[in-house]
Amino acid sequence: MKALLGLGLLVLELVSPLRLTALPGSGPEEAEPMSLEKAIQAALQNSRELRYSLLSQKIASEKLRLSARRFFPELEVGISRNDSVLYGDPDSRLRQVSFGIRQLLFDAGRTVSGLKLQSSENKLGALDLRASREELIYSVILTYIELLCFKQKKDIDRGVHQTASLQQRIAQEEVRLGVITELDLLDIALGLKNIELELEKAEEEERLLLFKLARLTGSDPAEKKPVPVGTINEEYAGFTAAQSADYWLKRALENNLELLKLRARLAAQQEALAAARLRWLPEITGSFSLFFSGVDYPLTEPGFNLGLQFSFQAPFLPLQASASAGKRNPQERSLGYSASGKLAESLEGLYSLSLAKLNLQQARGQLEEFEMELKLQIQESLFTIENQKKILLLLREKLTIGQRRMIIQRLRLELGELKRIDFLNEEVNLGKLRVEVLNGQVTLYKQEVALLKLCGLPGALQTGSAIIRGI
Repeated sequence: MKALLGLGLLVLELVSPLRLTALPGSGPEEAEPMSLEKAIQAALQNSRELRYSLLSQKIASEKLRLSARRFFPELEVGISRNDSVLYGDPDSRLRQVSFGIRQLLFDAGRTVSGLKLQSSENKLGALDLRASREELIYSVILTYIELLCFKQKKDIDRGVHQTASLQQRIAQEEVRLGVITELDLLDIALGLKNIELELEKAEEEERLLLFKLARLTGSDPAEKKPVPVGTINEEYAGFTAAQSADYWLKRALENNLELLKLRARLAAQQEALAAARLRWLPEITGSFSLFFSGVDYPLTEPGFNLGLQFSFQAPFLPLQASASAGKRNPQERSLGYSASGKLAESLEGLYSLSLAKLNLQQARGQLEEFEMELKLQIQESLFTIENQKKILLLLREKLTIGQRRMIIQRLRLELGELKRIDFLNEEVNLGKLRVEVLNGQVTLYKQEVALLKLCGLPGALQTGSAIIRGI
């Protein structure tokens, strides 16, 4: 009887792969294979945010270039006509054409300081653009990797599902022959349903990630979903091992975007303090105009005017003063000056120096505090990476032991020393362990990506190639 049962079960095992029913998520579907490099290129080309940022950066560069116009003279051309009628006197008619030039002579470095600040802001804008580009690339890579992880997880679950289906059919035959009880069969059926439930959950999460990748790459999910190609590198052990902690700290202090912004803010506050100390110095502008006048054309009476304008932005009593000299015709010379002021104006200027000092101290304190925090974040990031590497190594060793144990358990099952439900549980646990190793690899990669972001370093595509095989 046992010989016949064994022969029947053997035949069932041989033919069972041909009788498997469709698994959850295994049906045909419109899909477009997409490599990682192609996905990144599509995301960069279709990102409106990047396009807008690039245009804004170009406009800011043009504004900076045009701001240098203040160092060049302003040219003026004018034409005028004045006809007047005087009762009892001859009528007066005057035609005049004038050419003028106006030049900023001195402003205590305010213009230069403003251009430096604007140039610094443009450089930070370029770094922001680069950081946004890298962030988009990392988002594509992480989504791509998570999809590959779900794909391999589904393959693992399908393998376990096949084993469970086989054990269920063998158990059905054993129940019919009276070798096991119906309760044992129900336990196996319950385990099979749990596996199918896990497959459905994985299928749902995978579809959501496919929609996310479609949005990132600008694909239309209603037509064809972009499907990643390749697999997670089972030997992946990180890409940060070759560098020391000092290397990462140095790179972070050189390239961290937030740190660069704080340094730029400190430089701006230093410029503001210098400007506040020189606030009492005037802005001096020189002007010269040459004109020709007469009753009718051609104009035959030349003249000129030379002037200086002074603007004192002092607190409490800001002053505007000017001096000019010139001539209108051979018989007329002129020399004049004027001054005006507004009492109790610009009172906020009384505190401008104190406020500039306070802002400078605040900017310096924020910079020092952030540098200290950044150092701690780098050390913490390196610690978590090293810890994750150890965990991943232990998981791989545990997987090796589990695979060896599974070989022995299969032999025990064939000898009748192990229940099928216990063997199925072993198979399920081994599948979960393989998934845990995959998740550990992805977690390690995410931690290393976080370190790269802290250090402000590019190279997203190269890091993605390290963890993905077959792209």
